[in-house]
Amino acid sequence: MARPRTANLFTVLLLPIIGAVVALFSITQIAKAHAELLETNPIQGATLQQVPKEIILTFDEPVQPAASIRLIGEGFAEVIELPTRVDSQRLIGTVDQLGKTGRWTVQWAVISADGDQISGNYQFELQASPPWSLWARWIVYSMIFVGLIGFVLRKKAG
Repeated sequence: MARPRTANLFTVLLLPIIGAVVALFSITQIAKAHAELLETNPIQGATLQQVPKEIILTFDEPVQPAASIRLIGEGFAEVIELPTRVDSQRLIGTVDQLGKTGRWTVQWAVISADGDQISGNYQFELQASPPWSLWARWIVYSMIFVGLIGFVLRKKAG
């Protein structure tokens, strides 16, 4: 009895193509074995009112202690090398001081478990919190406004 032509076509053409696609996906997964950045703190694009105490980068696999974090101010006005420590999958940089407000770039480099060096950067914004005198001014204005309303209401009542 003769085999159907479609089964022969599947065996001869489609099966090798499916095998090649599966092999290709397997190779790309193996080649992608170095660490990837999963999370940042402060988060990328954040606007902060206070200087962060730490920069924390979390990766999808452990990283080696030979790592670095730099903070670069707008226009390269300041470049600060942070003291860092590694806690398994987290790279933590301690921030002592930032000299000015504005946009800061976090530039990092780590060596993943497989020995590949990877690096990247992201930015956050540091804004000055309003000075106390500004808050005090608004409190005084509010009290004057409430006093005026009370005075007008008292005049109408009496």
